[in-house]
Amino acid sequence: MRILLVEDETKMAQLVRRALKEDLHSVFVAHNGPDGLDLINTTLFDLIILDVMLPGFTGLRLRAESVSSKSKRRS
Repeated sequence: MRILLVEDETKMAQLVRRALKEDLHSVFVAHNGPDGLDLINTTLFDLIILDVMLPGFTGLRLRAESVSSKSKRRS
C-alpha cells in the first residue's frame, strides 16, 4: 500500500513511518501542508494520514485543497 503521512513532529513521523514500513507499506512523509499538497498532486496514494495542526496550513485545509485541485484537473 502506498501511504502519505503528513506530520510536522519529526519523532512522531519517524515512529509512524517505521511501523508502517515494518508492515511492508511504501511510506512518503511531508512535514507541512504545502509539501503534502505537492505530493498529493504528483503521486497516487492508497491512504493519506494527516495531522490537523501543520505548518503552512492545517490538515483540514490540505484535504479541502487536494479535493479541489483534483476536481479542477478532471474538468
